[in-house]
Amino acid sequence: MHNSCCRPTVQKSDKSIWSRLQVAFLSSQFKSFWYQVVDIYLGSLITNTNDCTPEIRRRINLANQAFGRLKQLWKDANLNRNIKLELLTTCVFSCLLYAAETWTLKEVDRKRLLAFEMKCYRRIMRVSWRDKVTNDSIRRYLSREHTIIETFKRRKLQLFGHICRMDDRRLLKSIMLGTVDGSRPRGRPARRWSDDIVAWTGHSLPEIVHMASDRNTWHQMVEDVVIGLYGSTGLWEKRRFSQNVNELERHTFCQAESWVCLFLNFKIYV
Repeated sequence: MHNSCCRPTVQKSDKSIWSRLQVAFLSSQFKSFWYQVVDIYLGSLITNTNDCTPEIRRRINLANQAFGRLKQLWKDANLNRNIKLELLTTCVFSCLLYAAETWTLKEVDRKRLLAFEMKCYRRIMRVSWRDKVTNDSIRRYLSREHTIIETFKRRKLQLFGHICRMDDRRLLKSIMLGTVDGSRPRGRPARRWSDDIVAWTGHSLPEIVHMASDRNTWHQMVEDVVIGLYGSTGLWEKRRFSQNVNELERHTFCQAESWVCLFLNFKIYV
């Protein structure tokens, strides 16, 4: 009797434990599914969290595959280096920067893109990392002044100016410049698409929207951002350049002053 009474209890407990495990498993699976919903729309990977890192990694993988399919061309010594660079830009970098205007770039993604670009250049030149050749020297040798990050900046700034010059009734402009009522959750706010524009130009969003309304002014702004005259890095470069100019002028003035003193002393002695 005791055993008969205990058996249903044990079976019931086993069933309850199994049901709880099923619920926990399904909830964990649903949670992971909820945070990893992805879809490919018009060739781009879109997630429900609006994170561009998976799409950037996917683009690097696709560009790496395209680069590997042309390995016989990179090894061909009869091909001119300029032709190889044109093939690299047309067949590989075009795949890498597809729909790059829609990205919100992080520092990790920027380093990953630059690393892939330098990997392609080193493969073409047959220069290994163990050869201790710097990236700047490779760029100077290949006459590659602009990186793919600067190309990405140019495209995104041009798209921003195009959207700002649209009619105010356009849905795309309303989404980009519109605001949503309510409070944000705790934690660091997610980086928005327009935050890159603000960081690169060094101006507030209303100011750059007003500047983008004039096509010629915005075109000059895009060129200045690409060459590094705006933004945190650009301002630092300008300050360093002005400091170097001031030091050069100070050195030139001191040298001229010393020559004048030497000349006057020579006249006195004569």
